[in-house]
Amino acid sequence: MAKELVQTLGQRPAMTGSGIYLQALYNAAKSAGYKQAVIGSAVEDGIYQDLVGIARKDFYPVIFNSTRLPFAPFGMSDNMPYPSSQYKDMSDDQKEKFLDGYFSRLEEVLKRLNNPVILTHHLWLLSAEISKKFKDLQVMAICHGTGIRQLRQNPGFSKKIKEDLSYLDQVFALNDEQKKLIIDHFSIPAERIKVTGLGYNSQYFSFPTEAEIRDKREKEGVELVYVGKLSHSKGVNSLIRAIEQVDASNLKVTFIGSGQGAEAQEIKDRANNLKDKVEFTGQISQAEVAERMKVADLLCLPSFYEGFALVILEALASGLRVVSSDLPGVKDKIPDYIKEAGTITFVDLPELKDVDRPVESDLPAYEKRLAEAIRDQLGKINELDFLRDIKYLEAVRSLNWKSVFEMIEQEF
Repeated sequence: MAKELVQTLGQRPAMTGSGIYLQALYNAAKSAGYKQAVIGSAVEDGIYQDLVGIARKDFYPVIFNSTRLPFAPFGMSDNMPYPSSQYKDMSDDQKEKFLDGYFSRLEEVLKRLNNPVILTHHLWLLSAEISKKFKDLQVMAICHGTGIRQLRQNPGFSKKIKEDLSYLDQVFALNDEQKKLIIDHFSIPAERIKVTGLGYNSQYFSFPTEAEIRDKREKEGVELVYVGKLSHSKGVNSLIRAIEQVDASNLKVTFIGSGQGAEAQEIKDRANNLKDKVEFTGQISQAEVAERMKVADLLCLPSFYEGFALVILEALASGLRVVSSDLPGVKDKIPDYIKEAGTITFVDLPELKDVDRPVESDLPAYEKRLAEAIRDQLGKINELDFLRDIKYLEAVRSLNWKSVFEMIEQEF
């Protein structure tokens, strides 16, 4: 088989975790000598602004807010880091235009490539329709978790999507827990689901040098970072309330990421009430995130739901300590040597009444647990011997994208 790969994503390719995944696979495949194409959403006034590591010649944009598609791109979450439409509001006319935009781009790509593997992102509408229409090609899909959430929230799509996803040759899950959910919700046989995990981008994220370790020891103050969307489902309000319980006058809190509308503004207003120094960076590039992490001390991920928390791997690769909610399937993918080093703490989630909606009465106890974990990791912040531990470094390096792509490539 020729080394040809097409990736499709129904979102903008540099603004979400799935877009970062896509770009990482693109670069891994590029290093392996693949001829490639990427089909993703774009907006008319910024068609190429999300490419980052994707060559412009390989990008085939489906352009929204345009004459042909006069609406915003559809998001897999209700609160995206850019203006978006929601699948629950999708009309038949929008659906037809959405799919026609992607199909026409795929047909254009297939004139350039001979017999590519098509790798679609998200177990949802686009993957289902592509797997049915292009069933003569090898079509595989990556589950990022939000397709399961969409299935629960939009039962009107359910029957058709399940039927069409049955044409997929292979599904890649982020962890064992997600594999079980795929079997239960989509009725895809276990033998067609492979668990790959995620990886961090070693081009950007790396352990601090000896000079940087010395700078960490000598600097004044401590920096806690959050990386992700500014949304309630990410637990950002709970993080702020937890920080309010931590007595640390020298603590700076940095929120990296963006959100939309009243939800994001509410979070900013609440955070600005903190006595500690607070910064909102907005959406920044992977390279800038890596630079920010390199000088920080602690990452906190309070999310109530994630497909797989990629930012945890990026933080570990940057030499940070980590406090995270105990998200299903994440802990099992962290090497034992890292967990035994005590640099990462998992906090029990509150009771959930939906995939990512906590029971309000359970939040105070969760926030207390979160505060205790943050306090504990801050108490060890000057213990930096793990940054010089070769076994620890090797354990972290085992979590890179090259190994993930090699597992996926075995199925081509």
